[in-house]
Amino acid sequence: MSMRILVPFLTLAAAALTLPACSPSAPQNQEAAQQQAQATPEDRAPAVDHADHAPPADSADHADHAAPADASEHDHHDGHAMSEPVALPDTPWATDPPLRANMRLIRSAVDTLEHYEHGHIDAAQAATLGTDIQNAVNTMFAECKLEAEADAALHGLLATFMVGAKAVRTEAEPPAQAIAQMREALALYPQMFDDPQWLQDAQ
Repeated sequence: MSMRILVPFLTLAAAALTLPACSPSAPQNQEAAQQQAQATPEDRAPAVDHADHAPPADSADHADHAAPADASEHDHHDGHAMSEPVALPDTPWATDPPLRANMRLIRSAVDTLEHYEHGHIDAAQAATLGTDIQNAVNTMFAECKLEAEADAALHGLLATFMVGAKAVRTEAEPPAQAIAQMREALALYPQMFDDPQWLQDAQ
């Protein structure tokens, strides 16, 4: 499939999760037991292992993915926004019902955030909208079943929504840049995916 490089887009940098290693085994003899009893608390602390958890390559079935943890709960999901070109397909990729339904939920929440920017709703109401966006992202990760290229492209959009959802929930003032980036991702969606009713439903 030939691709056309069009507009700059935002992606989320992946990061590593931290998992505790197994606890040290018990002493095997009396001498080892005495050494352990004399050890300081720091000496007896279990080791911590760091394992990388990159998303599976070319996986087209989101049912095989664990839904990502909420971005507000893991600083390593923050990522630094970076600008790089987005490749659009000559023919938009096919969609499925979970993708179409949850993209509409995100659009509704992002549209409502305009009231937050104008001071018509408070931070608590905006935080609820951020949670709605994150929940929609989690559902798409869990339920969408797309071709490999479409799946990879969708991940780029979802990364932007995750960053935006966290900013809306955690920043003291309306995060204008993050909201604008989510609007850009929504504008890209119908250029990348075949969703015939998208524009009609927005009216």
